[in-house]
Parts: sequence; structure tokens; C-alpha cells
Amino acid sequence: MEARSTLDQIGRSGKGLYLGVSNYSGQALQEASNLNRQSFRSRIVAQQVRYNLVQRESELELLPAVRDAGAGVIAVSPLGQGLLTAKYLEDFPAESRAATVWSKEHRDKVTPALREKIRRLIKIAEARGQTLPQMAIAWVLRRPEICSALIGASDVEQIEEDAKALENLNFSNEELQQIENILSGQS
Repeated sequence: MEARSTLDQIGRSGKGLYLGVSNYSGQALQEASNLNRQSFRSRIVAQQVRYNLVQRESELELLPAVRDAGAGVIAVSPLGQGLLTAKYLEDFPAESRAATVWSKEHRDKVTPALREKIRRLIKIAEARGQTLPQMAIAWVLRRPEICSALIGASDVEQIEEDAKALENLNFSNEELQQIENILSGQS
């Protein structure tokens, strides 16, 4: 509740014409958006949340709430902190973020089954003429609720390579079904 009253104060003071929030639940976003509408204050226009091929929790409650609020989502970590690349297919390189920053619990979530899903996703990306990172970014951006994706690149070459995702944002129904089957553990 404190965050919502802060948003209201920002709007009342005129210091924020448009507001963005981060990691609100769908319900919290709806409540804050309704409060701002009722008081004719600054409108919430953006919600930042972690969203990618393997972290899809926001699809259930948040994305519908964003649509209802007339806001957009800034998708953070569309590459799953590097998981949706070929970097961690075999192991965690000693100099990688996974080896140096991730907790053991976080690394333990990268199971052989998850690595196999990533290998299968790579094949779909290749058939599309993309790398897995490019396809993962395009997959995130395909949703009308997504207005931006923060890729978190570590160098200019990575930015240039990832930006090529914009060259093929369209997915066939068959591709989407193949991806869904892989992610849900179906054949």
C-alpha cells in the first residue's frame, strides 16, 4: 500500500506525468491503476518484470492486468540471464556470470532436462534463420503487451547480434506450438 500512496503523491505533486512500476502482481497493478484513474492522477504506463521463455509466470495474471490498465511491459532478462544462449549447455564457464554470481541453488535449476529443452529450442531458432537469443527476444516481443525488452548485453557485438531479432518477429502457429510443446515437456 505504501508504494501506491507514493505513486499518488508523485502524481499529485506533478513530478511524474507517467508512472512505471516494477514487479507488481496483476492485482497490485490493477489496484494502483484504478486508484490513479479515480484520482485523475498520473497514469501507470509501464510495468517492468522478468519475462522469457523459461520464466512465464506473468502470463497468467500480470499480462491481462497490463492490457486492462492500458500499460505496457518492459521485459527484463529475455535471455534468462544467459540461459537462453548456448553458453550453459554443457557447464558453467569459470568466468561466466552463472559461475561467479549465481547461487548454487540457482545453478542447480539448470538441469539436464532444461538443457535438453534449450537444445531443442536452438533447432527451432536455426530453422527460423536465427540464433536462440534472437528467437528468445523475438518470442518475448511478439506479445502486444510487451513494449520493450532489456537484454543486458555485455558488449557492443552482443547488442548488434541480439538486435537482429527484429528482422524476424513473426512466428507461425506451428512454431509457437513446437515451442510450447518443448517448454511444457511434451514431445
